[in-house]
Amino acid sequence: MLHKLYSHHVKSFLGRAYTTGKNILGHIDHTYRTARKIYSIAQPALEHFAPETKKVLDKNLSKAANDYEEVRHKVVDAHDRISKNLKSHKVY
Repeated sequence: MLHKLYSHHVKSFLGRAYTTGKNILGHIDHTYRTARKIYSIAQPALEHFAPETKKVLDKNLSKAANDYEEVRHKVVDAHDRISKNLKSHKVY
């Protein structure tokens, strides 16, 4: 009896944690995509008015974008593996 009670609480907690984490990561991804769009719009003006600054920004933002994409890829892969594992155990 006690096991079932705690099992329910653990599943509930993990479900809420998953939903909250997914929501936060969705907001981060949306912000990243919006920033990329804004920078792509600003690039011509930067090239015209501050070409040296644009070169530095391009270098730094390119590295940051690659790092972000790498982390994003790892998170998506982990999610897929966990989801597959949970489905194979019929947890959800």
